[in-house]
Amino acid sequence: MSTFITAALLCFLAALSVESAQPVAFAGLAFRGTVAEESLFFPYSSKVISPEWNQKAADVLRQRPPRHFKTILGLSDFDKGETLAVACVLDSETVAIEDSGDGFLLRISLGAEALFIDFKSRAVVSAFPFVLTVSDYLDHRPEINEVAERIRLITDNTDERPSLLNHFADVIGEARPKARVGGILQVRHVDLEEKALKFLPEAYSRDTRQLKFWLAQQFGAELAKHHGVAVLPYSQDAAMGQMALRFKSRADIINLKIPEPSYSLDLTLRGFSKTVAKETASEVAWVYGAYFTIRFYQQLLNKAYLHEESKHGYTRVVPKSKVSMNDWLGFERSLMDFCANYAISFGNGKNQREVKEALQKCMY
Repeated sequence: MSTFITAALLCFLAALSVESAQPVAFAGLAFRGTVAEESLFFPYSSKVISPEWNQKAADVLRQRPPRHFKTILGLSDFDKGETLAVACVLDSETVAIEDSGDGFLLRISLGAEALFIDFKSRAVVSAFPFVLTVSDYLDHRPEINEVAERIRLITDNTDERPSLLNHFADVIGEARPKARVGGILQVRHVDLEEKALKFLPEAYSRDTRQLKFWLAQQFGAELAKHHGVAVLPYSQDAAMGQMALRFKSRADIINLKIPEPSYSLDLTLRGFSKTVAKETASEVAWVYGAYFTIRFYQQLLNKAYLHEESKHGYTRVVPKSKVSMNDWLGFERSLMDFCANYAISFGNGKNQREVKEALQKCMY
């Protein structure tokens, strides 16, 4: 076969693949929850993310189209009855500030997901969670408007810096709307035992739902990242299986049905610990520990594949001259590292053959 014919055939096959790819409408950005929950859970993001984000996202997707489906750009409308759409949904926003002696540490974390939605049935098809965490040092305690400006920057940047927009484009770039085999996962329950509550910062102790959403998001994002699986959105009431969305492009609330997962994960945060690992004349090494119970099972078959306890410690070295510490920064990092490390090892243990087989059924 000549080089010319071969090249022509490859071009034809590539064009055919694009034409036959499943069309998916772009639904834009949405906040999870009701209007009241939006101001409670997203005090900064809800004020600084403008409807222009949707146009910027469409421009990025036009330049970097997904590999496995054809995106219909130009915001979709639920009332027109398109069959399948994808949205970028914000699930959580956390902000922590600490006096570091010669300045202030600001850490911002945004939990989100690429959510595939069936317009006709108003139901979730699949979801690909991800978390964007950035840290910054300032020579003064950041004011409210400064925190808001940094959140604005990390949501809609299109350059090389980490941003919500770029993360969303990367995630759907490799995603498939539906699983190849048909399995799907969900972090179904997140529980906080009494021993963990006394260490929580005010935002979480006032309303523990925020921490539960954040933890489910972290764990689900690491599973998606390391195993190539989709993870259904976490629901505060798993039995109801509902999630409310408010899109930036419309004023009303849209309620979606979350389907029953093939496989479920329960996380129980049993508690925290803070101990000295090493001490010198000038420094102290603190170990921030987090303790979990993990259960992996099939709800419909009442079959458990794994039920075990695990823990993780994060070591933080600070000067003895440090006057005050935001201990939550250490505990939060311990939680993040636990989710990453446990997700990597999940299904690879000597007694986890069935867990690995389950993950393979959920791969996209």
